[in-house]
Amino acid sequence: MGGKTAPRRSAAEAAAIPIGTDLAVGFGAGFTAAFCAAPFIMTVDKAVTQASAGTTSLWAALGMGLKEIVLRPHHLVRNPALLLVSSVYGLTYATANSIDTICERMLNPKAPSSATIQGGAKLFGTTAVNMGAGITKDALFARWFGAGDSATRTMPRATFGLFAVRDTLTIAAAFTVPPLVASALVSSGKMDEKRAADAAQLISPMGMQLICTPIHLMALEMFNKPDSSTGEKVRSAARMFPQSTIARMGRFCAAYGIGGLLNTALLFRGRDAVKQLYCGDAIVAAETDAPPPLAAGFPASSHVIVAAVQSADGATPKAAVGAPQPSPCGDLQEVTHAMTVVADALARAGAASQHHARTDEAVVDPSDDDCALLHGGHAHPSRSLAEMDERCAAAAVPSPSAGAA
Repeated sequence: MGGKTAPRRSAAEAAAIPIGTDLAVGFGAGFTAAFCAAPFIMTVDKAVTQASAGTTSLWAALGMGLKEIVLRPHHLVRNPALLLVSSVYGLTYATANSIDTICERMLNPKAPSSATIQGGAKLFGTTAVNMGAGITKDALFARWFGAGDSATRTMPRATFGLFAVRDTLTIAAAFTVPPLVASALVSSGKMDEKRAADAAQLISPMGMQLICTPIHLMALEMFNKPDSSTGEKVRSAARMFPQSTIARMGRFCAAYGIGGLLNTALLFRGRDAVKQLYCGDAIVAAETDAPPPLAAGFPASSHVIVAAVQSADGATPKAAVGAPQPSPCGDLQEVTHAMTVVADALARAGAASQHHARTDEAVVDPSDDDCALLHGGHAHPSRSLAEMDERCAAAAVPSPSAGAA
């Protein structure tokens, strides 16, 4: 119910992202999706209730409802019936999202029983919420849109019981039937897994209306016509069955199509945004130069780029070395390796800078052999120190004896 389960957080992601944030994303996605689907769901539910009460025909009621959606959406937003339907499905989607989030944090994914526990909790939780909220909504719709004294009439227990059976079948079908339908579609070779899963999510609840619609109509008959015989109620429900089934199939197309798929899309996007917010990109952008050999072997997922390019003599770096900014969601071993390589690059760059600072203190005439040798810190082996002093004085560079003093 509410769409596919979001990709599981890794252990590092779960440690960085507060569970309350993921729960808030699930509630936001659920209620937003429900509000988008609610106008169509409300229109069908209202039309079926009015037609069952005999106040108007089904198609006339549907036409009036759709006209209001198109021409007077601002009036629709203030309609209590719309807010009621939005609450029913918003709570249902949000419950499904929340159970997935809690199980993701609490259960060991490697344990064989984890999937069973999560599936059972999701089935029980969404059934309880959807059934309780849905029965309340249908009881109010029967009073609001029924005939005569429906607003003050007592709701029979049998009506509540049939509503409960209807919702149990609907929710159970939402969990058990779609995987079977999707598997059959994939086996036929006509769809890939993703398209088959999306199609099954629509086909299953719509097909279940062949069973659930008669139950729904009988529940309304028991409320609208309490004095009629059981046979009269059955015949009246049978007359309403074909058109009501088509309308309720469209209703569940909105609930599971617009609502369920939109809930999934919003949930996935919201969780991705939260991941970026708490975990960060943590990639240090490099300059246009390519990384040097010292950066070879960097893990791509470490999110650290070393932008150090050696000069022609292999000593002076042309570009700065990127400072490591490991993501809190990254792998600790990879980040440690990256920081080690960056530290090595910084040390080598610092040593090169000190070497050039020393050698650049003297400007030597390259035409003078002896003074050129002094540039490297060596005296000519065939000359005395005094001779070297004289030649260096002529070249205006520090002499060896001055350096010794």
